[in-house]
Amino acid sequence: MKQQLHYKYLIAIIYAVVLFLDRLDLTVVNVALPTVARYFGVSIIATDWISLAFLLALAVSIPISTWLADRFGYKRIYIIAMLLFGLGSTLCAFADSLNQLILLRFIQGIGGGMLMPVGMTMIYRVYDKSEYASITSFTFLPALVAPAFAPFLGGVLLDVFSSWRCVFVFSGPISLVLALISMYCLREEPHQSRYPLDWKGFIL
Repeated sequence: MKQQLHYKYLIAIIYAVVLFLDRLDLTVVNVALPTVARYFGVSIIATDWISLAFLLALAVSIPISTWLADRFGYKRIYIIAMLLFGLGSTLCAFADSLNQLILLRFIQGIGGGMLMPVGMTMIYRVYDKSEYASITSFTFLPALVAPAFAPFLGGVLLDVFSSWRCVFVFSGPISLVLALISMYCLREEPHQSRYPLDWKGFIL
């Protein structure tokens, strides 16, 4: 009983942290866009694709994430999502061109999109239905705070390190550490793909 309680807290904390990082990355990068534009010698409008690529990846990956989890396992997809998000964020800091940065942001967004529904499903399978309201409030509160905190954090990082690259390094290592913790501590949830992927609906 005590072990089960600890596991419930662990999975909720991991999800709350990765969701916070995911929501943080939606807005913290916007502060660095003028600096990125000057560094690569492009217009500020061209750098909009750094944010748009992330949003587009979220839109692509969210609908397919639970199907992937049912097919290949929730823990496995959850860890892959963290790795994609963390590696994508970290590699963004080493991008040599704007196109590279946009591509890496898309990869990061794919991971970020899969994190939300897969992680929430894992939590709902561990907690009782009577606990859904309280655990949802706990996990989503950091996500609500992140957009308000992001401009402040981005400004501080730019002032201290004087480089746009530091904005991307922030969430990458944390996500990779959480992926390692999840690899050893989380349990695989029962999964079974009961239906084929609706490619037509997915593409539309």
